[in-house]
Amino acid sequence: MKPHYFKFYFLNTLLTIALCGAYCFLGGILNIVIGIMIAALLGTVMHREHIVLGVTNTLLILVVLTIFLGPLQALISGVPMILLGLTLALGTRVKMNMYYMILLCTVLYLLDLLVGLKLAGGDVTFSSMMLDSGSQMREMMQMYYPEPEYQALIEQVISATVDTMIMLAPAIFTIICTMLSYALISVYKKIQMVQKTDMSFLIPFGKLRAEKQFAILYLVLFVVITFAKEGLFVDAAANVLLILSFLFFALGLSVFNYKLKQGGTGSTMRKLLTAALICFSTMFFMIPFFALVLCGLTDAFFDYRGLSPKETQENNNRQNRL
Repeated sequence: MKPHYFKFYFLNTLLTIALCGAYCFLGGILNIVIGIMIAALLGTVMHREHIVLGVTNTLLILVVLTIFLGPLQALISGVPMILLGLTLALGTRVKMNMYYMILLCTVLYLLDLLVGLKLAGGDVTFSSMMLDSGSQMREMMQMYYPEPEYQALIEQVISATVDTMIMLAPAIFTIICTMLSYALISVYKKIQMVQKTDMSFLIPFGKLRAEKQFAILYLVLFVVITFAKEGLFVDAAANVLLILSFLFFALGLSVFNYKLKQGGTGSTMRKLLTAALICFSTMFFMIPFFALVLCGLTDAFFDYRGLSPKETQENNNRQNRL
């Protein structure tokens, strides 16, 4: 192993140990962030170093987690991070495109979530969590509106909200896992690029774009939900529609980001403006949100950035003629 490679591996391993220790003593959102970093670091070792070192760091993660959490919890927490790291490494080996990489990581996150709920026991389900949240919302609204005439309306609103959230649980879980997957891939890509690894096969955020088939599916599902009666099929269609709405919202942000870059806006300012747009997307009667969904949807048909192979070839030919 070359000296600079050994230095990187040594620092990677020390950081992995420190993060595993922090993972055992922290919780909530911090644990999610730490888990992403551990998986990204492990994926980097698996890809760049010898297979023996990859196995060594894998066992190291399990040993540290076992010391502080016990064998069962170490497997529950460690195996998903190891599988995610392995997916990143193998995806880099075969130059897997961004969309498939996100899909595979999302599936792993979903499996981890389902296994976690299963092992937590029958009393912990998404429905029970939503019912508890509904009870808290009911108490808070009754505190602000104690008048008797509002009680029936409050109960109706809370019941409808809880029922809708339970019905859309698969879509909500999928959206959360997709965001975690993109965050993981972004962190992994940054670490690899610091070590001068070619990561060009993972296209940047500003060049993400949907295929026409997904846009057509979205329009068909929208029509189905608008005119169909309630039922299991409509519930399933609503979940798919919500997932696609989130994806087209993200793709609308991608177009926005690309146009900012094309206009000469710096990287930091683009990130700030994109974050601000996300924060304000649910305001003003959600007009910004729907505008971005429409932008991402229509980009699949009109290719505003000229990213399709045909458009790219035509642009290259035009530049060569000039």
